[in-house]
Amino acid sequence: MPIEFQDVLKTNLVLVGARLLNEQFERDTFVSMVGTDVDVEPIIQSPVLPLPVVGNPTSAEAGLSLVLRRDRIRVDSLPARTHIEQEYPQREGLERLADLVWLAIDLTNMETQALTAFGFNIERVYRCAGEESSEMYLAKRLIPHLQGSLEGLTLAGGACKLSFASDGAQWNFVVEPRANDPTNRKVFLSLNLHRGRPQAPSREEIHDSFHQIWDRSEELAARLDGGG
Repeated sequence: MPIEFQDVLKTNLVLVGARLLNEQFERDTFVSMVGTDVDVEPIIQSPVLPLPVVGNPTSAEAGLSLVLRRDRIRVDSLPARTHIEQEYPQREGLERLADLVWLAIDLTNMETQALTAFGFNIERVYRCAGEESSEMYLAKRLIPHLQGSLEGLTLAGGACKLSFASDGAQWNFVVEPRANDPTNRKVFLSLNLHRGRPQAPSREEIHDSFHQIWDRSEELAARLDGGG
C-alpha cells in the first residue's frame, strides 16, 4: 500500500557538552562567512525560584541564538549543549545545512569543550493510504497478531518507539499518529542517530549523517507500511 510523504518538519544536530561559537570573534567570523544575514538573539531562561515568589523575577540569559532566516536555520549555543536546526528542509538543501554545521564546529576551539555525545535528528509527517485512521493503521502494522479481540478487547490504536544498534551508533525511531491531523490519517515519524563519543563529527560524517537519517526515515516508513 503506497504512502504519501508530506512535510519534513525539521532536521537538526545536537552536541551535548559543547557550546559552539562561544567567543565573540568566533561568532563574528561565522557571520562574515555564511553569505546571508544573521540575527543574534539572546536565549532567555526564567530562573527556578523557591515559592512563594514576591514580585516579578528577572529572567537570565542562558545563551545565544544565531538565526539565518533565509535558510530557516538557527544555531542555539547554550552552556551545556549546542542545537543546530533547520525547519522544513529540502533534501537538496542538506549540503548547505551540513556546510554551516561544519563551519560552526571548525570555528570553535573544541579543545576547551567537554563534548560527550551528539545526535542527528529528523521529524517528518506522512499520510497513510486507505480509509482507516492513523491509530488503527499503526496498530495493525506494529502488532499484527493482535488484530483480533484479546480477552474481550479490540485493538483500537497504537504507537511505537524502537532502538537499533549499528557500528557504535544507536538509531532511535518513534512513530505515532499526528496529533493535529483533522483527517486522522497522518503519521508522525522521528528518527535519531545517536553517537556517544567525545570527538566532534567530521565534515564528511556530518554530510553523510544528514542524508542517512533522511533516507532511513523513508525506508522505515515504507517497511512499516509493508507490514500491514
